[in-house]
Amino acid sequence: MVRTYIVGTDGEGYTVETLEDAYGLGSIGFSAEVLNTEDATVLFGDIGSSAYDPTTDTRRDVTFTEVTVKLADGEEVSASIQNDAPYLLLLDAGTEVSDAAFHTKDGEFLYSDCYGEPLTGYNGEHSDIYTDADIQAAMDTVMTYFETEFKGCTLTQLCYPGDASADLFTEWAEECEADEAIVLYSSFDTDTSGGDGSLEPNTTYDDFQWILVRDNGGTWEVKTYGYG
Repeated sequence: MVRTYIVGTDGEGYTVETLEDAYGLGSIGFSAEVLNTEDATVLFGDIGSSAYDPTTDTRRDVTFTEVTVKLADGEEVSASIQNDAPYLLLLDAGTEVSDAAFHTKDGEFLYSDCYGEPLTGYNGEHSDIYTDADIQAAMDTVMTYFETEFKGCTLTQLCYPGDASADLFTEWAEECEADEAIVLYSSFDTDTSGGDGSLEPNTTYDDFQWILVRDNGGTWEVKTYGYG
């Protein structure tokens, strides 16, 4: 399911309007996006009337009933949803969303299982160096790289360290001969095989660094990663 949205304010709340939609054979059956503003964290998306299960490569008709938002602090927030309709949850500003479960009358679908990536949006501290879109683009680049190159691992956290690391950004930009550099920090878990075998099995890696560079405000590129 692919849809384009406009999210706007409506008094003290927010509204979401569906503009265009298209359905494909590979559509999961629901979507979710995280929007972070100075006043609120908003989770919104759309619900279909059937669901594709990537684990069995099958599609079946379902009746969606509820979405449960899983927060980084372990708390959960739930709201009712219905087939063929958009939904929107308004959360406190700065709330970190880690995943979402979409319940049906006979089961549930976890966003991260269906889409192969965590449900995140940039909600860190304000930066005078990069815009939220810049930081989110860097995070998206890391998540895409992680999904491809870190098979058997689960990314659990990804964050921007703040402008206090500006000197580190400058050092990496100079070393990589790039206009700009950014450093992100992550946590992830390995499976019983240690990913591709180069990592410790059944281990949590914290403060794992990702160095990305770009030129002329272009696309971020993962240059290196690890501990350093």
